[in-house]
Amino acid sequence: MATKKPAGKRKKKKQARWDCINPGNPTTGQPYTLEQILVELKKEDFAKFFFDLLKSAQANSKGAIDCVNKYFSPDVTELENLGIAPSQIDSMRRCTDSGLLLLVIAQQNA
Repeated sequence: MATKKPAGKRKKKKQARWDCINPGNPTTGQPYTLEQILVELKKEDFAKFFFDLLKSAQANSKGAIDCVNKYFSPDVTELENLGIAPSQIDSMRRCTDSGLLLLVIAQQNA
């Protein structure tokens, strides 16, 4: 009786692991600005991670909200340049609002 050879191990595509232990911009240690995070969102693995994180934050997950806030803090000038009214700047700096700026971009690149 012939014995079957064990199935060969498939090499899995190595994905970067993202978490909230050491979040944000590795260069500065600070959360990404809007300009910086848009560059990161061009990377498929980060876009997928951040899209899922934003969806959880939008569903009011406290852990996800805290994590997004660690990764992303839009600069006041960036929001002003987008035409955000001064009265809305503080609101738009919170992840559940500013995250809406990134949700579509993250989804497209995920």
